[in-house]
Amino acid sequence: MKKFTALLILFGALVWGLGASVQGRLSGKVLDPAGAPLEKVAVNIVSQSLSSIRFDVTTDSAGKFSQVGLQPGYYMVTFKKEGFMPAAKEVHVEIDTPTALEIKLEKSEAAMERAVSESDKLFLRGNNLLNQDMRVATSYVKDFAPLPGRSFVAGLRANFF
Repeated sequence: MKKFTALLILFGALVWGLGASVQGRLSGKVLDPAGAPLEKVAVNIVSQSLSSIRFDVTTDSAGKFSQVGLQPGYYMVTFKKEGFMPAAKEVHVEIDTPTALEIKLEKSEAAMERAVSESDKLFLRGNNLLNQDMRVATSYVKDFAPLPGRSFVAGLRANFF
């Protein structure tokens, strides 16, 4: 019986050792635009082959994260933090080779300012349609809106047969 128990323990250790050798590791660092580490960034790791394989980790005070026990293959890694634009990166995890990432998250205000056009910027600044510069650029409004400082009179026009 002792030989059987010893053999079973040896077999279990062998299987466990083989299982550990076919797993990969993903680690990285998340930074802000100035290069300072970002704490408490949500890092989601999803397998590209089986979307049911998913890992959720957060960064520490040094902006670092790590996930062990990943099967070899491609993973989509997404980074989310309030006040910053989300980012995503596809990575390839290999056996016994740590995969390292370094991601810089962009502040959401800066990204929004680059994404909006000039007319959107005027709208965001609160310009109204009575502004003459705005009316010149908008043909529908320039025909009907009064000039600044003048009153606007609306009437009804009807034709009878």
